[in-house]
Amino acid sequence: MISSPVFTSRPPGKWRTLCASGALYLVSAIRTMSAQAPPQPKTSTLAAGLLQINLASNALISVSFLALSVIMLVLWKRSGKNLPHPWVVGTFGLFVLACALSQAMQLLIVLHPLSWMIGTIEILTTALALCIILLLPRMVRDFIELFRSAGHSQQNEARFLATAESSMDAVFLLDAVRDPAGEIEDFRFTYLNQRAQQLFNIPNNDVVVGAKLCELLPSYRSEGFFDQYKQVVLTGKPSTSEFSIKDAQINATWLRYSIVKLADGIAVAASDLTSQKEAENKIRHMAQHDPLTGLPNRTLLDDRIQQAIERAIRYRQNAAVLLLDLDTFKSINDTYGHAAGDEVLKTVAARLRSAVRATDSVFRLGGDEFVIVLGDLATKGPIVDFTRKIFVSLLPPIPWEDQALNISASIGVANYPGDGATPEALLVQADIAMYRMKRGRASTADLRSSQGA
Repeated sequence: MISSPVFTSRPPGKWRTLCASGALYLVSAIRTMSAQAPPQPKTSTLAAGLLQINLASNALISVSFLALSVIMLVLWKRSGKNLPHPWVVGTFGLFVLACALSQAMQLLIVLHPLSWMIGTIEILTTALALCIILLLPRMVRDFIELFRSAGHSQQNEARFLATAESSMDAVFLLDAVRDPAGEIEDFRFTYLNQRAQQLFNIPNNDVVVGAKLCELLPSYRSEGFFDQYKQVVLTGKPSTSEFSIKDAQINATWLRYSIVKLADGIAVAASDLTSQKEAENKIRHMAQHDPLTGLPNRTLLDDRIQQAIERAIRYRQNAAVLLLDLDTFKSINDTYGHAAGDEVLKTVAARLRSAVRATDSVFRLGGDEFVIVLGDLATKGPIVDFTRKIFVSLLPPIPWEDQALNISASIGVANYPGDGATPEALLVQADIAMYRMKRGRASTADLRSSQGA
């Protein structure tokens, strides 16, 4: 029988040599790796530099945390009642202080591992951590209120925008622009509603938001709007006023501004009063003027006479009041009717306006009576010339249908200062002079004065 070869654990001779060589190489490699490498100067310098940078950054972080925590805690202490969420500020301040102490402890561990301050700081940090844990419920409550108030703020902003955009007033918001010294030098637009864009003739809102007020509307500085806005920011007091606008860029002639302070800026609501003022002026004109002739009536008469007297006093001059009554008006009215009488009154009013200067005034008292106020008279001499000129203007007949209506008038004159020093006194003296002329006691006009005429 042929038996199988027997394999033992000992390898053949050549394998034994290879294994021995490998074992020696492995031992040599292990010894080489385990041997301490000589120090590398560059690597040691780099490590030292990194260590210094780390220490410096830890020191800066510690100081920054400490300063921030002090500021927040002082703010919490002094203004806690006025802060919207004081416990968030206070708790966060304690947390930042704990971070500052933790950074300081890391520095001490590196610089002085056996310092007694490490334990003290660790105790303080632990105490602060306990305080923070105790304050967490209040902080969470304030955070919930903060989120709720943020939601309310968004709702309020949406309501404001909806109200502003639907308002008939021009609404715009401005932030103060301050110079390096802190003085307000201009305002910057942050919001305008559609009505404001129409009022200021602005086609695109994006062009205005961010623009400066006095650059966009230069007249606002010269007409006093800028000073008014600035005063509201400085004093905090709301302001309401009406202005006459002369800027062609603004599509209004009268505006009412209501201004309130908002943080470091203002909110302005501008109402267009142009139509209202035009209606008021029309009503005022109707109340102060005769609808038939267009002349001022008795409402303005006393005021104009008083103005003439004051100018005469200021410039040491004379003034005069002429009272005119149409002698033939009643007969014309009775003969040709009220339409003819109205035509006579309108024609006489036009002729009187043409006979006097632009600085003089003609009034209709009512019926067939007119008053002329003459001012800026150096002497009494021109009064006679004016009276003759008025008589001459009334001489031409007034055409009416196929008729020529002849008119005549009586004029009484009162002179300031000779005949009186008040509107009432001058009117009384002019009335007396006019009736004296009617009775034929004067040929052309009765010129009364304190010296007599």
